[in-house]
Amino acid sequence: MDDAAGRFAADIVATLTALGTNSTNIGILASVAVTKGDYLRLNLNTTNTSVGAGEKVTTPGYTGFPNGRRPGDDTIDTLLYFISNQTLLSGDNVNSNDVPLGGSFPFFAPPQQPRATGVIDDNTRN
Repeated sequence: MDDAAGRFAADIVATLTALGTNSTNIGILASVAVTKGDYLRLNLNTTNTSVGAGEKVTTPGYTGFPNGRRPGDDTIDTLLYFISNQTLLSGDNVNSNDVPLGGSFPFFAPPQQPRATGVIDDNTRN
């Protein structure tokens, strides 16, 4: 409840300002994260014609954030896009899953399992 009471708002704004985020983009981020609450909203009046897999907020016709979110939407790059005043240059460089999304529920691959000690490419980062 501390976040809902605005306890951290000043610190978050100060951090975004220190990163160079302008007030317009701070407002967009605050609107999504604070004003609209900690859940996703979906505008059914916005046609969703894009594929939602590997897209970025800069993709023409992108209708993801803040209009719901699809499994393939790159949410970190979307946040970085607004933090960097809508001039994202490189993002986080994580642009796809190592296992493709499924075509039906549950869509996601099973979680990564620990690999033997010493195995290169330990996706679990143990």
